[in-house]
Amino acid sequence: MIVEGGRWEVGAAITFPFPPDVIEMTLTGTVLAVDEPKFLSYTWGEDEILRFELYPEGDGTRLVLTDELQADWAARNAAGWENCLDMLAGLSPAPDAWRRHFDTYSATFEPVIGPQEGPPAGYKGEH
Repeated sequence: MIVEGGRWEVGAAITFPFPPDVIEMTLTGTVLAVDEPKFLSYTWGEDEILRFELYPEGDGTRLVLTDELQADWAARNAAGWENCLDMLAGLSPAPDAWRRHFDTYSATFEPVIGPQEGPPAGYKGEH
């Protein structure tokens, strides 16, 4: 992710070029709120808002991630975030992890919020 000016400040533009082996896509956004080191919120593309909140918990820290998005993207994004958070924890997701997560989330979400959209056009892998 590239942050305009190199600092997380309200109004700063952000750019997220995806790895070309995954998809030929670059999302942009704008920083909405920052309270370092506890809170960050920004737009993600045209239709999403992401919020990251950190809270002390015992000897560690709890991360609360909120992704506001259109309902039919919920399973797709939840599967992607699960893989991203695994990597953040130092785990290597299996090559088919995204698909397995997506299938599980779809089965759970569809009865409540409707059909779920799969990967975006041009998606090249199971990352």
